Amino acid sequence: MAKKRAAFTDNPYIFARSLLDKERSGVLETSIKGVRQYLHDTHSNPKREDALGDCDRIDPVEPP
Repeated sequence: MAKKRAAFTDNPYIFARSLLDKERSGVLETSIKGVRQYLHDTHSNPKREDALGDCDRIDPVEPP
């Protein structure tokens, strides 16, 4: 662990490249439709248009 920490602090770019440049293996077992649905479910907010209302912890600001 100490060696990896030292390698990271010496040159974080080279350390990160050493992690990401390795040969990839495996097969994607999910359909594109499944991936799109997951991304939609994860990154969308159906309540984004709902008003949040007042917050007791935020002091009101008078207009300029």
